[in-house]
Amino acid sequence: MEEKAAVLTDSIVIANAKLNRDTSIHSLIPGRPTRPDYQPPTDSVPVKPFLKKL
Repeated sequence: MEEKAAVLTDSIVIANAKLNRDTSIHSLIPGRPTRPDYQPPTDSVPVKPFLKKL
């Protein structure tokens, strides 16, 4: 009978702990920022090799 009472008490304590756990840490995590509008720079320099052929 004592074992049954101990199991019942443990399950009640665990159930109360699960209900009362602190979830306020989730509100401290900021949301993901929006993506900035990226415009690649315009390159007006022509591409040419920088190594000489042998």
